[in-house]
Amino acid sequence: MQRFEIDGQSERAFCNDMETLLRQGEGEKAPARLKALLAPYCSDFGPFPARCFALTQHDVEVNGWDDAIARIAELERGGKAPITAIGVDISWPGHRDLRPDAAGELNPDIETNFYSDSAFPFSTSDRAGLLAGYSGHASEWQGAFEDIDSAITLAGIGDLYGAIWRLKAKNVRWIDEDRASALGAMLTQVLLHLAVRDSAPTHALPRPMAILVGSNEEYPFFDAPVLAAMR
Repeated sequence: MQRFEIDGQSERAFCNDMETLLRQGEGEKAPARLKALLAPYCSDFGPFPARCFALTQHDVEVNGWDDAIARIAELERGGKAPITAIGVDISWPGHRDLRPDAAGELNPDIETNFYSDSAFPFSTSDRAGLLAGYSGHASEWQGAFEDIDSAITLAGIGDLYGAIWRLKAKNVRWIDEDRASALGAMLTQVLLHLAVRDSAPTHALPRPMAILVGSNEEYPFFDAPVLAAMR
């Protein structure tokens, strides 16, 4: 990706501002800013479908919570350590050679991570406590999951994510295409964060848990808590 600016800032500084909104629990402020900048790239002539400008977290279907809860029960059998956090990560589609379908749609590939307090004191941490576990984009619990699977899945934004895939797959891109791809990827991550927040079945979990949304080698590499166990 070439170096470029977004809204008068370096691409990295702009990314950091968006991630900070998510980490501070102010993710609602991010979509309007992103969509205002993405609007020139959303039309019948591409690179993004016109519909993408109007997307909200309510268009994102987060499926598989029941499967995730069942997996928690399996992991805790036999007196094993209680699961105290669930991570929902966008994974780079190249890990599984995923590509857009004939209609150009590709919903993000999602990894579901299950953590116990052996990775981090999730059960006794509020949002500030979770934030103390981050250093840049990395976290103290990175890779320290009890299990990882594909319980959680997404639907509803395949046209947006498919367009991002096509831009990233080009061997040569103009700076405007890099900027469009970056904005689309940030909007995807923000909408996922908000959709997980709105759909998480906290009443059905076996105990209060931290819920995290992040990335596995997928731009923009955001990682932020959605909910803390101590609320």
